[in-house]
Amino acid sequence: MLNYYIVILTFLTFNVVEGLCQSDKVSRLKEILAETTKNDTSKVDLLNDLGQAFWVFQPDSSEYYGKISLELSQKLNYTGGKAFANRVIGVAHWARGNYEGGLKHLLSSLKFYQQNEDSVGMANATMNLGLIYYAQGDTERALSNYFEAYNTFEKYDRKLRLINTANHVGKAYFTLKEYPQAKEYYSFALNLSEKEKYNYGAGTALHNLGVLYKSEQKLDSAMMYCEASMEYQNIQKDREGLANNYETLGDIYFEKGDYINAISTYEDGLAMAKLVSSKKIQSNIYTKLKETFTRLGDYKKALAFQEDFTVLQDSLMSLDKMRAMVWLESKNELELKNQKLTIQEQKIALLKREQQLKNIWLIVFALGLLILSIAGIGIYLSQKAKHVKEKELLENKQALMTIKHENDRLKKEELQKELNFKNKELTSYTINFIKKNELMEDLKSKLSTIKQEAPVTMGKELNSVLKLVDRNFRLDKDWEDFRLMFEQVHQDFFSKLKAKYPDLTQNELKLCALLKLNMNLKESANILGIAPESVKTARYRLRKKLMLGKEENLVDYIIQS
Repeated sequence: MLNYYIVILTFLTFNVVEGLCQSDKVSRLKEILAETTKNDTSKVDLLNDLGQAFWVFQPDSSEYYGKISLELSQKLNYTGGKAFANRVIGVAHWARGNYEGGLKHLLSSLKFYQQNEDSVGMANATMNLGLIYYAQGDTERALSNYFEAYNTFEKYDRKLRLINTANHVGKAYFTLKEYPQAKEYYSFALNLSEKEKYNYGAGTALHNLGVLYKSEQKLDSAMMYCEASMEYQNIQKDREGLANNYETLGDIYFEKGDYINAISTYEDGLAMAKLVSSKKIQSNIYTKLKETFTRLGDYKKALAFQEDFTVLQDSLMSLDKMRAMVWLESKNELELKNQKLTIQEQKIALLKREQQLKNIWLIVFALGLLILSIAGIGIYLSQKAKHVKEKELLENKQALMTIKHENDRLKKEELQKELNFKNKELTSYTINFIKKNELMEDLKSKLSTIKQEAPVTMGKELNSVLKLVDRNFRLDKDWEDFRLMFEQVHQDFFSKLKAKYPDLTQNELKLCALLKLNMNLKESANILGIAPESVKTARYRLRKKLMLGKEENLVDYIIQS
């Protein structure tokens, strides 16, 4: 343990100045850029260096400089600049959670590095692609990318890149619950960071070790590593790293039963997560604050954090939906461009052939004026050319019909994908709806129990919380959102039912929607905010209104409607 503290103190002593100079590095690069007037490859390299310097703490600025660099690289046809600029933009997208954009730019980066036969550049892009695969849950594929990059960095003695990759390898092993291998790579990254005086690598490795020890319930060791990690992250101004560390320390306090320190630490992490716009960390901390206040019996604050979590999840769902729509639109646009290009090429070829035919006619006409004997040959050539043209026109028509059929098939596939997406969205929303109402019901039950045993002086406050819970059961907006999602999947369902059975009430229409989704009594009761027996009664009345016979099943009838 003494050796550990000597390592940490020595590392901090050598690296304080380096960490404080991170912002100075950005300032110096900006000053050099302001003085640069010539648009050449040196300016491209400078823009890329500036974009890379913003990676850790300001991804938006990183993307901004990467895009300027990419535009200039394309004008100069500078392959190395295009490779690095695409990598800068790709990592910036990854840092903000835009994995589609990140994947697109990193694959372009890899292509340009391959053109330049730049092995280290290819390894960098490969490692960054591994980050995206890991974020999307494909841990095995991410690990394969990491090892490919790791071997190259080791071969070319790129120690800082080796440190970062070792941290990512350890994290992948941790996800796969292979803890000895994870600890081996974390320790390697920490020791090499100490030797190279690399703050960012050390801070990351220490936090990773803290998370690992927490998972093994070695809470004191976990806290020690996290606190040591924060020293480096403060020097490096790694705000996202600090937000992660606050979340982990909050978890440690929670598991120790120290809820007051857990709340304080979670709140620090929440503030830092908002500063770097990390909705993932915010979402995690809202859930943990809700659980902490529930443990303390403060159900009002627990409910408030549950609502914050729900709002954030709704925004994340909207963002995912928007990304899916952008992906579909981009795909359609690319396919249409390819089709238009093919048709345009066919038109150009046809025009060229027509011009050739005109030239043949001119030659035949000129020869016919001079030598009447070749008139027959001219007619023959003319008829043959006409036949070729008609044949080509027929082939072009057939090609256009093929393209039209392919377009129709693609549209059907896109409509099916969109329907599947809406089905998943409806299912997710219904599950969240059920979970929310189950939480409301649980809170209501617990509050009612507390109210019976609580002093009279607490009665009014408990009544106000109970009313708040009841209002959450009766939110019309929830039903309106549910209805909109439902009708996107099951179009005209309500209007057809209403047209056939005009006496159906709004509550009966809601019940019909739940039956359409094949919800059982308990699930329907949770969503409607009533007892299962009341749902039975409502189903009985609905059968009468629908005039169903005894042999007819109500659920089957609604599902087939």
